Amino acid sequence: MQPASLNGKRVLVSGGPPALCTRIAQGLIDEGAQVTSDMRARHDAAPTQSAEDLFGSATQQLGAIDIFVYLLTPVDEPRRIADLTLEQYDSIVRERVKTPFFLLQQAAKHVSEQGRIVLVLPANDSAGAASAGADAAVRTFARVLTREVGARGITVNVVSSGRTESSDVISLVLFLISEEGRWINGQTLVASETAVA
Repeated sequence: MQPASLNGKRVLVSGGPPALCTRIAQGLIDEGAQVTSDMRARHDAAPTQSAEDLFGSATQQLGAIDIFVYLLTPVDEPRRIADLTLEQYDSIVRERVKTPFFLLQQAAKHVSEQGRIVLVLPANDSAGAASAGADAAVRTFARVLTREVGARGITVNVVSSGRTESSDVISLVLFLISEEGRWINGQTLVASETAVA
């Protein structure tokens, strides 16, 4: 992209891990965007309230949000289904299904016309069944949302970290939210690979 290609764009970056969030936020700032980021855990509130609070705070700081980037937090779970407890399953569903669903709901309400929504999935080479199922749900949420917001020129895509360096993830996120990325919608792109999931 050309320098300052995101000049004036208002961006909300949230989720985890914090180091990658920070690097993505800095990459956006380097491109000229106004960025607010929130990497705090919000386990003390319901996912619906957390999502409303996050977008409420961001719009107070920036006004309308043009771009929303959310990084899903990696979770630990046993490799074997037989070893997964109900408590672990509920935690995974909350973190990796409910939270992104209600964040997408708020993004649909707050992201401006011609905006971008990008979700980043962590590498799942060692993920168990619950995490893999959660990732499939998130990809489905993104595809369905494109039908609701596409008429407003908003794209919704997913980046899968795969086996790659964080710089590859950052480059792909920056591409998807650029003007050149406007033709890609409802897709899951694997960082550093040519495959589209």
